Amino acid sequence: MSINIHQERLTVQKAIQDYFGDVVLTKAKVVSNTYSVYYARIGCMLCIDDRYIVVIVEDNSFPIGHQTYLSNLDWVSFQTRTLENPPIEMKTQTSKPKMTPVVASKIKVTEKKDDRYVYLCDNYLVRVELLFTKDDDTYADSGTIQSAIDTYNCVISFTV
Repeated sequence: MSINIHQERLTVQKAIQDYFGDVVLTKAKVVSNTYSVYYARIGCMLCIDDRYIVVIVEDNSFPIGHQTYLSNLDWVSFQTRTLENPPIEMKTQTSKPKMTPVVASKIKVTEKKDDRYVYLCDNYLVRVELLFTKDDDTYADSGTIQSAIDTYNCVISFTV
């Protein structure tokens, strides 16, 4: 990976960390001995659903239940999800979103699938997927990274 691409990844990761604050995530599972999956439960005063940040990193040697800050995770996928049955119990954390220029970046739909819309970012090498739910099966053709994150049906990854 070139230095510029690596720096861009760090910039995006830092912007998302700044948006949510440096929340604590808990390692909940390992997938195919390749990836570790971390979760944080995010509170919402007016919400009835359970909202989570899900971060996927290359597998590490930490045990299930290990806790760490978002800033310590070099993620390959960052997700905001509404989950009915999370794989591990955890405390609810508060988050006061802080807008950053990266999070305010525009995204445009590039593909409409049966279960999701796929977007690319104008300014960064970021792919955003908005997943359909039983109550919502359509999204706008454009928006921002922030508007996608705030759906809590969002998957963010890098295009390289």
